[in-house]
Amino acid sequence: MACDNMEVQFTLTPSDVRAFRVSHLKKSPMALAIWIVVAIILVFLFNLDQTPLYYFLLDHGLSELASKALLNWLPFLVWLLFIAAIFFVQRRRRKTQRYLVYLPQQWTVAPEGLHIVRDGLKVDIAWRAITRMQSRKKAIYIYLDAMQAYIVPARAFETAQGFAEFNEALKRYFNAAHQMTE
Repeated sequence: MACDNMEVQFTLTPSDVRAFRVSHLKKSPMALAIWIVVAIILVFLFNLDQTPLYYFLLDHGLSELASKALLNWLPFLVWLLFIAAIFFVQRRRRKTQRYLVYLPQQWTVAPEGLHIVRDGLKVDIAWRAITRMQSRKKAIYIYLDAMQAYIVPARAFETAQGFAEFNEALKRYFNAAHQMTE
């Protein structure tokens, strides 16, 4: 497209964000690595050459469980509390981020970068700050790093041609900026 600036206005929906997460997690080896580490830790904690809990209950009953359980299970309980704390902190952070994600947005694509206005907040992103772009049928994902991306849904455009032209403008500016830095 010949014009210098292109604009689009849209509001993200939970399905847009969910589609990004599914697309991103399929390709993320880090998610798999985290689950493997958690499994190894759990196996280690339950196999410390100690009598398993059910054998202990059969041999000694509930009376001795109170005295021994705290010492045997304390590392696991501390770890569990730590994981729960992290979960709740991240959940609270996600709730505050959701407020900004689902507000109406106005994007302007210009030669110097992306200009995003959302709830009076203005964000200018230089093309050099974008690490990669991924185009799908239903959205364009613009990555700032491996875990953070902006989403432009295809439904924000009246026609498929408008979506394609916007995508081409993004690619053109992105490629031009990254060719200059190489």
